[in-house]
Amino acid sequence: MQAQPLAIEARTQTGKGAARELRRNEKVPGVIYGPDREATSIAVSPRDVTAILEGPHRRNTLIEVELGGEKQLVLVKELQIHPVSRAILHVDFYTVSLDRPVEVKVPFSTRGRAKGVVAGADLRKHYRELPVRATPDKIPALLEVDVTAMGVGDVLKAKNLPTPEGVEVRLDGERNLIVLSAPRRRAQQDEAEAAAS
Repeated sequence: MQAQPLAIEARTQTGKGAARELRRNEKVPGVIYGPDREATSIAVSPRDVTAILEGPHRRNTLIEVELGGEKQLVLVKELQIHPVSRAILHVDFYTVSLDRPVEVKVPFSTRGRAKGVVAGADLRKHYRELPVRATPDKIPALLEVDVTAMGVGDVLKAKNLPTPEGVEVRLDGERNLIVLSAPRRRAQQDEAEAAAS
């Protein structure tokens, strides 16, 4: 993943009045912090942030900013969003390094139609997102698995999920991610028939 440039500027004034003034100038307040630096107040265009977050990596997009003549890599750590207008009100950025892994959540999806589903099974996907650990440049936009070959009764565990090199799923390996089970109604009918015979 290539870092996306984002223009920011240092901010000296804080408080509600200063935030209102920023918004009049089509900017919002934010903060940059991390293990190698003290928290720094900044101002940024919410339109520019939104454009970056609409990319394939969403909140996990690697961003390059420049402050005081120094370039830094950051990830969006937290967003404050207006509950009605959905406009960005405040952004927290966390400094990262390409040689230091981070933990983030990545969308989890399936591809194809499982042969078990064709046979009448229910496919249950237990997670919409998965916690992963990777260096910032190796964070995948999506973890996707092809379920076409999965039959009735098959289970995909976390330890069996194929992942890109350098990406570790931070779940117990025995945790179920996908289960193909017989429909409850059919299972109950089978049990009833077995009990009657």
